[in-house]
Amino acid sequence: PWVGMLEGHAWLKHARHGNACARRLAEDLVRIPGVSLVAPVQANAVFAQFPEQVAAGLHERGWHFYDFIGEGGARFMCSWQTTDEQIDELVEAVRDATV
Repeated sequence: PWVGMLEGHAWLKHARHGNACARRLAEDLVRIPGVSLVAPVQANAVFAQFPEQVAAGLHERGWHFYDFIGEGGARFMCSWQTTDEQIDELVEAVRDATV
């Protein structure tokens, strides 16, 4: 399976998708007041910073993510399976949690 994935460039197609999803997620998140990026998006990860109540609100809504760097830091990972709908849902959940 690995050879086929390399020869057919499937790995590159999937990596590009995950990276594009991360860029879109980051762009949408920073439009929300109180949300900022901890680091630039360079691959399929988004490192965001937001008020602690946002992180708590996301956890209460069932979102799972890695908390880091004290209160309010979060790492979101996008993959070849990430959909626009999932990004929209997460952004909306962050927006709702900031109110």
